[in-house]
Amino acid sequence: MIPKLHPSLTIERWRTISLDKRLLHILSELGRAKNWIQENNQEYANLSLERALELIDLTIESGVEGKSRFFPRELLRLRKTLAEVYVSPSKDYEEFLTLMKSFMDLDPSIHNLNLQI
Repeated sequence: MIPKLHPSLTIERWRTISLDKRLLHILSELGRAKNWIQENNQEYANLSLERALELIDLTIESGVEGKSRFFPRELLRLRKTLAEVYVSPSKDYEEFLTLMKSFMDLDPSIHNLNLQI
């Protein structure tokens, strides 16, 4: 996979970043999308979602060592839901917050940071 939105980011380079940091990069893009959804700016929300989807794809393709065998499936399920949000003509802010919380549930280290969403 050659990233379209992160052209300098290779799978090999992404793999060198710890999984918790990769998930935080994805969460950062979701946070940007959340802010744009709150501002009712669908175009910018979709740009953030595209970047998040690409990072999820890179994460899945680069492997998720040290996680349960169910982790990739949960990440794919989340990706599917994000893709549905992406194609939706209107984005519900409260539903998106729930989606972000579900993403945070994938890794306890993210919860331990006590991030405000």
